[in-house]
Amino acid sequence: MTKAYEFNWQRTVPQPLLDGNNFHMWEEEKGEIVYEPNATFKVDEYGFFIYWKSEGKEKGEIVYEPNATFKVDEYGFFIYWKSEGKEGQVLELCQVNDIRLGGVPKDPRLLYELQQRTTGVLEDCSLTICSGYDMVNINYTHIVCPDDQTAKNDVIEPSEWTFERFYRLYHKVCPRNDIEELFNQITQGKSDYIDHKQLIDFLNDRPELDDLRITSELSDVFL
Repeated sequence: MTKAYEFNWQRTVPQPLLDGNNFHMWEEEKGEIVYEPNATFKVDEYGFFIYWKSEGKEKGEIVYEPNATFKVDEYGFFIYWKSEGKEGQVLELCQVNDIRLGGVPKDPRLLYELQQRTTGVLEDCSLTICSGYDMVNINYTHIVCPDDQTAKNDVIEPSEWTFERFYRLYHKVCPRNDIEELFNQITQGKSDYIDHKQLIDFLNDRPELDDLRITSELSDVFL
């Protein structure tokens, strides 16, 4: 029987996410452009939210909030942001399905404004937060970092995403305590591997695996 998995829901939120940072933020909603330069982003201590804050928004075709502050709460549930004199906004991180590099506005005025506020190539300084309740109706929140080095820190280098790291993540996401207990019973906790004799004995001794019973002739394959 599968052992009950002891789920630890709380994960440590990195301090830089709790402290937050200032970014330029813009959105396109139903043809309207929302622009918040210098927004500060943070993550809450539990990793539930990411939030941001800026000084205010301009009225008109381009709406933006300068110096918006983005943070994530201590539990990592939300990302939130707020500007001076304006109500804050919150996005549940469980709705975030992707964070992509790049993303530049089509509006020439906003494009020029962002280019003046960043150092380096705008595309390299930009991140796009994709969120929504499903994979069809997706909202895009665009964040422009001060420079490309800040944006670079928010992605994983393919060369660093090794199989060993993926394997560790896999075991945390999909734990199989029953298999681990069975493995320890076979090896008596003395080895990290099962040899061919232990495998054959296991398959032959377990009555529920009659269909997989291995004959002595098959043992030659493992020699």
